[in-house]
Amino acid sequence: NIDRLAAPKWFKMELLLLLSSLVLITFNPAQVQAKAQRNVLLIGVDDLRPDISGPYGQEYVKTPNIDRLAAKGTTFLNAYCQVALCSPSRTSLLTGLRPDTTKIWTIGPYFRTTMGAEAGNAVVTLPQFFKNAGYFTTGAGKIFHAGTSSGGPSRDEGGGDGGYPFRKNGSWSEPYFFCDQFYNGTLQSPVAQAWPGDAAGCIQSDECLQCMQAHDSLGGKHAWRAAPCNASCYPDGAVADKIVSVLQELDKTPSKQPFFLAAGFKRPHLGWMAPSQYFDMYNVSDVAIATNRVPPAGMPPIAFSQNGELCGMDDVTCKKNKDGYMLLPDDRHAEMRRAYYSVVSFMDSQLGRVLDALEATSFSDNTIMVFWGDHGYQLGEHGQWCKITNFELATRVPLIVVSPDQTTRGSVSTALVEHLDIYPTIVDLAGMQVPSTLMGRSLAPLLKDPSDIGNYNVSFSQITRDRSMGISMRTMDYRITRWGSFDHVVGKPLFNESAQWELYYHKNDTEMNFDEFENENLAVNPDYKQTLQELQALLEKLWI
Repeated sequence: NIDRLAAPKWFKMELLLLLSSLVLITFNPAQVQAKAQRNVLLIGVDDLRPDISGPYGQEYVKTPNIDRLAAKGTTFLNAYCQVALCSPSRTSLLTGLRPDTTKIWTIGPYFRTTMGAEAGNAVVTLPQFFKNAGYFTTGAGKIFHAGTSSGGPSRDEGGGDGGYPFRKNGSWSEPYFFCDQFYNGTLQSPVAQAWPGDAAGCIQSDECLQCMQAHDSLGGKHAWRAAPCNASCYPDGAVADKIVSVLQELDKTPSKQPFFLAAGFKRPHLGWMAPSQYFDMYNVSDVAIATNRVPPAGMPPIAFSQNGELCGMDDVTCKKNKDGYMLLPDDRHAEMRRAYYSVVSFMDSQLGRVLDALEATSFSDNTIMVFWGDHGYQLGEHGQWCKITNFELATRVPLIVVSPDQTTRGSVSTALVEHLDIYPTIVDLAGMQVPSTLMGRSLAPLLKDPSDIGNYNVSFSQITRDRSMGISMRTMDYRITRWGSFDHVVGKPLFNESAQWELYYHKNDTEMNFDEFENENLAVNPDYKQTLQELQALLEKLWI
C-alpha cells in the first residue's frame, strides 16, 4: 500500500488550482503571530552524504557535533532530495514545490521566472512565510543557490531570493549575508566582489590571504588544499562567525519578535579546503575505499554522470574505461576520500560553534532546529564521484529534526521522507497552519512516534540529461528509474515513448554498508519482469 505515492497526483491536481488562483493565496500575520513564538534555526550543508557517525552507523568520520544534534531530536535515515544538484534541490526545499512545477532542473534558471510572472511571484518561500508571519528572518552562507538561480544580478553573485539586491518583499528582513568560495580559494560574496548598494557577506582578511598564499591555497582549481590558517579564512568559519554574532545580538534584544535564522555551510563541496588540523585527523593509509568501483551490472549508460565535476579539477586526471565511462584512477580514491572526510570534520566543528552559541542564549529551549544536506554524494561507489545521478548515494541526504517539546530525543526513523517535507514540518512545529499548496507533508507525527511509518513509504527524485529525464521512485523495497523523453515546457515525462529502465532491490539494505547499494540492475533480469512491470505502472500512475 503506497499511499504516499499519491502525492505527485494530488500535487498535480492542486497545481491546476494553484496556477489559476494562486494570486488569491494570502498569509495574514496577525492570525498566526500569536501562535508563532518558537524560533527556527535552519542548517543547510552542501554535498553532505549520510556517511557520518552516530545514528548512521559510521564510526570513522569524526562528527561529534552532528552526533550532538542527533541526540536532541530525530534522525531520518531514509530522507531523499528531489534533484541531486544544488540549485534545483534547494529551490524545491525552499518553495515546497516539486521540480516539475518550479521548472527548475538545472543550475541557472530562477523559479519566479520559469513558472511565469503570476505564478512565480505568488510563491511564498519558507523564510518568506515566516517573515510574513511576523518573524525576523536572516541568515548567512549558502541556503538558496546564489546568482541567477535565486534572482541574482550575475550567474554566481547575489540573489538568495531577495537577499541582494535587497527586496523588502523577498525572503529576508535584511540584506542577506552571502558567503561562498571560489575554486581558487578566495571568498565569494557581493561585498567581496565590490558589488554596489546593499551588498553584504564575508571577506578574507589580509592575514588570511597571506596565510593561504604561503601554503599554496590560492590560485588554480585544486581538488583539495590544507593550510594552517584560521577557520575564518574559509566560508564555514566566516558563516559560523556571523551566525554566532546574530544569536548573541538577538539574545541582547528585548524584542519579543521570534526569529528564523538560516546557516548555510559550504563544505564538503569541492574543492576540499580547510585548516590543516582537520586533515591531520585522517591518515590516508587508513582510509577504506569503495569496493564497488564499477558501474552497476546492466546499467544503461545514460545513468552515469561521467564525473565531470571532479575530473574537471586542475590536479585530477580521469580516464575512460573500455565502456566509455570516465573514471578516477583507483590509486587516488583514498586521497580524495580523506580530503572529503577532513572538510566534513571542519564543517562539523563550525556547526559546534553555532550550537554552543544557541545553547548560551535564553531561547535555546524554544528553538526548532532542522539540519539537512542538499543532496547526497558518491565517493567512488559505482565509479561515481560527486552527485548528478539518481543513485541511492546521490539522492539520499542527512536529515535531523529537533523540536523544543520533543519526547523522543535521540530517536531514528526509517520512514521514507523527502526534502519537500521540511517546509511543512517547520511550519507545523511552529504552531501555524500548513499552506495547502505545499507538496510535502509534515514530519511532526514521526517526531512523536518515529516507528509509525504508516504511508511515509515512498520518495521521488529526478535528474536531467539533455532532452531526457531520469525519474526515480524509491519504495521500501525497490528503486525504479525511467530514462526517457521529457517535455520541459509543461514538466511532464512522455510515457508513451520508449525508455530505458533501472531496478534495484533495497529490502535487505543496512544503513551502514554503502557498498551494498544498487550493484545490479534487475530491470534486465527476467526473474524480475513482473515486479518491473508493476512498478513501471505505479510510477506512471503516480507521477502524472
